Amino acid sequence: MRKPFFLSVFLIVLLASAFLVVHVKPQTQITYLKTFEKDGTSLKIPEFTFQDSMVTSQDTKEFYQFNITLSKIPLTNVFNIPIETQGLNFYYQPPLNQELNVKNYDFVNETHAINNSIVVNYRPLNVVGSYAVYRSDGKTGNQYLNGKLYHIYRPLLIDAKGAVSWTALTVSKTGISIICDSEFLVKAVYPVVLDPIFGYDTIGGTEADHMDGHCMVFNFTLTENAADVIEVSSYIFGKFGATNLVKAVLYESDWDLVTNSSDQAITAAETWNNFTISTGGLASGNYYLGMAPAESVTIRYHYDAGSANQRALDTMTDYNLNDPYTPEGWGYAAEKGSIYATYTVSGTEMSEFGSAVLAFSSGSFLSWLFSRDSGQTVAFQSGNQREVVFSVMGAAVTAFTSFGHAIFSFLITEYIFSGAAAIAFLVESGITGLALGEITSEMLIALIIMFFIIAIALAVSALGISLKKK
Repeated sequence: MRKPFFLSVFLIVLLASAFLVVHVKPQTQITYLKTFEKDGTSLKIPEFTFQDSMVTSQDTKEFYQFNITLSKIPLTNVFNIPIETQGLNFYYQPPLNQELNVKNYDFVNETHAINNSIVVNYRPLNVVGSYAVYRSDGKTGNQYLNGKLYHIYRPLLIDAKGAVSWTALTVSKTGISIICDSEFLVKAVYPVVLDPIFGYDTIGGTEADHMDGHCMVFNFTLTENAADVIEVSSYIFGKFGATNLVKAVLYESDWDLVTNSSDQAITAAETWNNFTISTGGLASGNYYLGMAPAESVTIRYHYDAGSANQRALDTMTDYNLNDPYTPEGWGYAAEKGSIYATYTVSGTEMSEFGSAVLAFSSGSFLSWLFSRDSGQTVAFQSGNQREVVFSVMGAAVTAFTSFGHAIFSFLITEYIFSGAAAIAFLVESGITGLALGEITSEMLIALIIMFFIIAIALAVSALGISLKKK
């Protein structure tokens, strides 16, 4: 009586397995020189070689550096290094005389901006032409701090006699390009060392003055509802002033003041300074975090060159905050300040509207969460073990798990779940390191076709059994 069912399932599985074998190809194993992974983001550097060169590396708590040692004059002055990235944005740090309006300063060059014989802005030589690396999802606060993860510094060429030459650096999501001075390469005494450095930096690479009389804020995004914002942290230090009193501020995107901290004295030590605040419930969205120094107080802050108008300034009178904030037209700048908020979350409730909700988890795995009206879920997890569990309206359950083995095999087991028949099958494949972006449309079509055929087979089998009973 059950033979049509088992025969149908057997034939379907054979067809599906053949289809997958034809369309799913094992991935080439890649060896990585270095892998950076943090909070759901990654930057991978595959092993690479250049002609007549040797690559070595060192890893410390502060930075990762690999040295490319050239034994003789190279055939090209451009060195391209492939990278693989996920969830990252790269922000170029131009020379200050390209970033700033030079008319507002007495003197500006690549590294210094000076007014009244005082250095107002300073960008070190290895930061000029470098790249700040931030999260692309806009998450800040709590464990994400200000969203910055790394800093790729401008490489330096050093020959055997100690002569040096700065290079030009270009970074994209797929590669790093280092352009060397051709004349230096010709005249250099070999061996010559090229030293790309990846800093584990969470603070901005540039310093600047924040003077009294102005409240400075930076745009940031709260990516989830907060039960309470409890602290603002800013990487600042005192420069001038007897008291160095500063208060932290939080404004809404429409410039209404949410709250501010009490006055707090900061020191001349460069460090994260924490200011206690409390907002109560705060909805996700765009806000402005900032600092307001007391009268006759000048502080130094850190930033990276970022997107347009991320920083704003308004003018205070007698250290009184404006509500609403009144940004000065000249006070906007493309700066990502080293500032973030710490907040609490009351829960992780997710509204269900019958549509898909995408969630990105940290570490080496991805997860999809789909919410349905009936409360059932579909989850996909990619990592060393991948599992898909389908729950459809409380009826049939299909589980798909792939492991790193070389041969496809299917295990068919019949279950009873909520009074309805279901199928669970195990797929063992030769795929390792399969990521979400590597799943081809053909593979997805194969799986979808397989699931629909199985559903049809179940219906046909059930109909056959019913007819036999009659």
